[in-house]
Amino acid sequence: MDLKTRKYYSKILLFGEYTILNGSKAIAIPFERFFGQWKLSGDENASESLAHLKSYLECLEDRMVDHIDFDSWNLLNRDKLFFDSNIPMGYGAGSSGSVTAAVFDQFYTGKEQMSLEKLRANLALIESCFHGASSGTDPLVSFINQPILLHQDQTIELIDKDLSAINESLFLIDTKISRHTSPLVKWFKTQLETSKSFKNGVEDLSELNNAAIEAYVLQNVEALENTFLEISNLQARLFEYLIPKGFKSYFQDPNIRIKLCGAGGGGFLLAYGSKNHLLEVFQADQVISLV
Repeated sequence: MDLKTRKYYSKILLFGEYTILNGSKAIAIPFERFFGQWKLSGDENASESLAHLKSYLECLEDRMVDHIDFDSWNLLNRDKLFFDSNIPMGYGAGSSGSVTAAVFDQFYTGKEQMSLEKLRANLALIESCFHGASSGTDPLVSFINQPILLHQDQTIELIDKDLSAINESLFLIDTKISRHTSPLVKWFKTQLETSKSFKNGVEDLSELNNAAIEAYVLQNVEALENTFLEISNLQARLFEYLIPKGFKSYFQDPNIRIKLCGAGGGGFLLAYGSKNHLLEVFQADQVISLV
C-alpha cells in the first residue's frame, strides 16, 4: 500500500459551540494553517508519534473495527510510520480528528460511495479510541477538507461556496492556554439541567447562533456584525466560567466582537473585525487570520 502524503487540516468550529447540544445548527471549516501528514522515520518528532500510533492501533484491534487494513498498517509501522502534526493540542482545533482522518484515509477499506452520515459514523468510531465518545465531526471536516453545516436534525450539508471574502474579517485569538474539553462540557450540561435561567439563556444563544450561521453563509456583513456582538455580550453573562482568565473584559467591550471558539477554557477565541484594530488589543502572535 502506497503511503498517502496529503495534508489533513485542522478544524475550526465557527458557530454552534455548546448550543449544538441544545439543538441548534453548527458550522465547521477546515483551517489550512495547521495540519498533519504521514511520514516515515527520520524525524525528531517521530518517537512520540510512534508511541501514540501503537496504542491507537491496539485500541482499534481490541475493538475489532471492521475494514481497517491492519496488515498494511503493520508493514508501514515496520518502516516507522508516524504522523507529523503542527495542530496545537488542547485547543479544540481537531488534532485528534486530523489523525483519525489520516488513519481512515490510509487504512480503511470500502470507504468509497459512503454517504456523509456514514463517513461521520465510521470516523466517530475510530476517533473514540482517542477520547471516548466522538461525534465524528472533526475528522469528517479534515477528511473531506470542506466546510460543513450541521442542521438541527443532525443531517450534514456541504458548503461549496467561496467564503474567503467573509473569512477575511474573522480571526482566531490564541489565549495560549491549553485545556481539557470534558470538564467544561460537564459543567455546561450540569448548568443546563439545574438552572432554568441558564437554559433560557442557552435557547437565546441558540437562536443567535442560527442567525449568525445564516449571515455567514449568505455573507451578509451587517447581519453578522450585529449578531456577533450579541453573541459576545450574551456569552459574557452566560459562560463566564468558560471564558479564559483575563479575557472576559473583551467580551464586554462594544468595540470588539469576540466569542468562544469551541469549548472555551482556553485554546482559541473567534474575533470579528479588522486586523489592525485587533493588533492594537492583542499581541501580534495571538492574532491569526482565517485566510
